[in-house]
Amino acid sequence: MRLPAFPIPYEGETVSSVVARFLRRTAGPTERKLQFLGLGRTASTALIPLDLQALADAMPLGHPWRDNPELVLMRHTPVPLYLYFSHPQRAASSLQSLLGGLCGNPAAALGLAVSAAKCLSRQSKFCRQCVESDIETRGNAVSYREHQPEFVKVCASHGTPLLLSCSTCFGERKAARTWQQAGTCSCDSPIFPPAIEVGLDAASDDGWLWLSRQVKSILSTSQLPTAPLLPVLRRLLKDGGYGSRGGIDSSSVLEDLELHFGRRLLSEVGGLPAQGRLLNTRWPARMLGEASLGEQRLPDTLRTLLLTALVATDVAELHDAPATIKSTDVAQPQGYSGEKRLDRALRSRDSIEQALASAGGKLSVAADQLGVSAAVLAVDIRRLGLRLPLPAATIRRLGVAKVEAVRAALRSGEAKNKIQTRLRISEWSLQLIELDDQNLAELHRAATIEAQRLKHREAVTTFIASHPEAGKADVRQACVAAVDWLATFDGEWLVTNLPKRKAAAPSRRAHIRDWSKLDQAFSTKIGALARSELAKSERPVRLTVSRLLNQCSVRAVHDPDRKLLLPLTLAAAHAHAESDDSFYRRKLAWALNEYQALHVPISTNILRRVAGLQPHRLMEQREFIIEEATRLKISIDARSFLSPLGHPRSREP
Repeated sequence: MRLPAFPIPYEGETVSSVVARFLRRTAGPTERKLQFLGLGRTASTALIPLDLQALADAMPLGHPWRDNPELVLMRHTPVPLYLYFSHPQRAASSLQSLLGGLCGNPAAALGLAVSAAKCLSRQSKFCRQCVESDIETRGNAVSYREHQPEFVKVCASHGTPLLLSCSTCFGERKAARTWQQAGTCSCDSPIFPPAIEVGLDAASDDGWLWLSRQVKSILSTSQLPTAPLLPVLRRLLKDGGYGSRGGIDSSSVLEDLELHFGRRLLSEVGGLPAQGRLLNTRWPARMLGEASLGEQRLPDTLRTLLLTALVATDVAELHDAPATIKSTDVAQPQGYSGEKRLDRALRSRDSIEQALASAGGKLSVAADQLGVSAAVLAVDIRRLGLRLPLPAATIRRLGVAKVEAVRAALRSGEAKNKIQTRLRISEWSLQLIELDDQNLAELHRAATIEAQRLKHREAVTTFIASHPEAGKADVRQACVAAVDWLATFDGEWLVTNLPKRKAAAPSRRAHIRDWSKLDQAFSTKIGALARSELAKSERPVRLTVSRLLNQCSVRAVHDPDRKLLLPLTLAAAHAHAESDDSFYRRKLAWALNEYQALHVPISTNILRRVAGLQPHRLMEQREFIIEEATRLKISIDARSFLSPLGHPRSREP
């Protein structure tokens, strides 16, 4: 059935506002008309109608919405806002799911978590000035979609706080009666409370207005971006000084967000924890991590807007910024032949060429004329890119075959010290061969870099192949050097080849804990760990409170509330923790036992190396060392300050 006289929607008008105008101008039961429109089970404040196709089919001939549910979705709902920062392919699949009626939970299709979906406003919002202007110019009060997102509190056009729908009858009226035009209510004494109180924090007030304007800018565009914007935002944040080796520095981002928007705004939208509450403070790094830049995830629109404010004055600037890293910005490995920094100035090119010409190409003669050594002159020639023909005497001495073998080894990237050992040539001969062809040094450098790259890649791929169940943390722990090098110089390959995120194993924790038994068990375990450490024959490791708690997996002590439930555990950890003096004595006792096997008098230099202590620590423990050495029947070198005979303070007056 097609309903006649259905209003033509204004630009940016919400579906509920258009339907409310239709219900007001037509007679008949509201529930019945909503059923005809396919809105019988849809709340007036819903993100989108559950059955878009039924709504489009009910439109009269010539209506813009007729047989065009995509127009309803893209021009009259806030859906484009929540898909704006998504990967284009992910956004397209979400739109198809919503248009096809395949998703009964639109919030989930838009990437809104359960907690975020619960925060969506159940009351529509409107601007008093906009309503007055629309009534004057159009004759109808219009509700705009740019006002409806939960984090929009201020009108982008007028800068005034938005008003919520009537709070007097909000919880009392039936669902059908909630389809009201903006600023209207059927009760006797309507109350429209403001969405936010302004004037308390200037930074927060400016932040609310900026967010509103960005939402209006996004919803005014006719289509979604054709290129992903998150990589662009990540690049701009890194260029703006928020980068770290692991990605984005969350602490720096949160500090600047608080300065930019104020704590009041960030606490209200969930960007910072409220006073006395805990919150994940690493969300900037996780939201812009490599795993979040692909097609699988839908980013949080509000938090993405907050991050955008740090690097741009408007979201439109993201379209003009490059998404890729410039080659000059990428860290470049040096290889084996990276040039070292000189503490002197190079000789001029003209003076070197004149000296070589007058010396007949002989390096040593030219060096004498310039008053420098031949080695220094060779360095200047290489740095300036000059060519010095290989002397005939060097060719006769080495032989043509060996010279070609050296050149081939340099091109292959073999280390220079290995070339000298394998071919039995001197470093000077190798340098003369390099000066004969300036391309050899660059070819050698490039080859060494490629050899490093292949070696580190092979280490990672071999470990992954032999450990199919390994995750990213396992690879980083097993291939520390390889992962560090690849993360710095070959990050794109590393991100592509590291294992994907593993699904978390189901928790096996019991729902109910007996804290008294856990406390007793932890305290017993700490005592056993301390006794094991004190009894071992290997190098001692200091027993600290943190180490004892961590090795016994006592994580509850980091929770201020649960910490009070483990008094025996904390007492045991503090009781078994070593002081500086006791740890130094235990370390020295172990070192002297190791020293006994050397069968030589105690030397201060050797003892400090074995014990791993500074000399002043040995001086502090001098009496203990003398006593322990006497017990172990180890003599002390008379020249050492540890000797009772050689130390001035030990002599009798």
